[in-house]
Amino acid sequence: GQDSEEVDIKLTQWGPVIGENHNGQLIAMRWVAHDVQGGNLNLLELENANHVDDALKVAPLAGIPGQNLNVVDKFGNQAWTIIGRLPKRFGFDMNFDELNMLQSQLPQDWSKGDKGWNGYLTPGEYPVVKNPKDGRLWTANARIVGDDLLKKVGIHNYALGARQKQIKDDLYEKKKFNAQDFLDIQLDDEALFLNRWQQYMLALTEADNASYQEVRSVLTHWQGRASKTSAGYLLVKRFREKIVDQTIGRLYEKLDKGLNFFSPSSIDNFVEYPVWQLINEKPKQHVPTGYNNWDEFLLAMLHKTVNQLTENGGSLADQTWGKANTLAIRHPLSKAIPMLGYFLDMPAEPVDGDTYMPRVQDPDTGASERFAVAPGHEEEGFFHMATGQSGHPLSPYYDAGHRDWVEGKLSKFLPAETKWQLTLSPSIK
Repeated sequence: GQDSEEVDIKLTQWGPVIGENHNGQLIAMRWVAHDVQGGNLNLLELENANHVDDALKVAPLAGIPGQNLNVVDKFGNQAWTIIGRLPKRFGFDMNFDELNMLQSQLPQDWSKGDKGWNGYLTPGEYPVVKNPKDGRLWTANARIVGDDLLKKVGIHNYALGARQKQIKDDLYEKKKFNAQDFLDIQLDDEALFLNRWQQYMLALTEADNASYQEVRSVLTHWQGRASKTSAGYLLVKRFREKIVDQTIGRLYEKLDKGLNFFSPSSIDNFVEYPVWQLINEKPKQHVPTGYNNWDEFLLAMLHKTVNQLTENGGSLADQTWGKANTLAIRHPLSKAIPMLGYFLDMPAEPVDGDTYMPRVQDPDTGASERFAVAPGHEEEGFFHMATGQSGHPLSPYYDAGHRDWVEGKLSKFLPAETKWQLTLSPSIK
């Protein structure tokens, strides 16, 4: 009921102005979605695709944000590509051994005409993997291609390869799969990524075993997975986070404040590599400030980790991963009116899973759906959906299916027997 307001938007030949940088220069956004090519309805042509080659023709012309596309057909063909329009960039020096690789994601001056976009990639320029010899495709939000193809699809913000490798290894364990096999892969919470950190912590405390008896006991019985009942998993995870924060993290903080354009999010997935090299090679010139040597620093970080985990007065063995990884799935209305949370929100309960593994899970992020189904064998498939499919808090089916999603139980893909039927009859006058 308020008066209308006029908002002036400055437009440039590259796109709308979205603000200023630290030098007061205007910044314009160049975005595929602002072009006609980025908003077409070509995606609908997938409904007419009869085999993989048809889908591969649709993918590079579909006006959607770039996504991984895995596609198979009834003839046994399979393929991966990127679906969505990809710009043809020029003038960006993206040699992988130079700082320019990072700068390619930062604001650039296009006014001289030496940098920019020159239309979009043609279908023939898109990366494609078709009918791999082992008959398996997987992505896991990680890098799929390298070299020149990687420059075309983008070189940053991929997930670490740890989760991708775990899925790959699961896929190569068998030659034939049923629905339960695929559910097992999606629920794989083995802690391969943190395994070497657990071994590192055991070696760190080995010299003074008596002083770290409880720590070593928790580490030894950590279960090797992101289990909600594991205290060792939480200890290893928090120790790694503290090491990262107090080494490379300090450098990031200084760069971010000093350069005004540095974005840790562009490379924070890959801090594992330099941090691991630091704590294993222990270069004297890089001993963290305030410590005489690396061992002193590492043991101090261990003490701080243990103290933080036990500050509530409980024992270290009682600080399980589930206490930290407790669901907090809230309805949008309950965020505005908290008293509605009892009726609308899902139960707060500990769950298995974490990042860097197939079963990605934290309190408010995870697989919104899980399913596997073979055409023609729908009765053998399964489907999971967090919070259920109803969406109506007064419906007796409001959270139906949520329990199967939490516990990882195989629930049927096909609907059960019909219990209720709504008939809409037009009135006749």
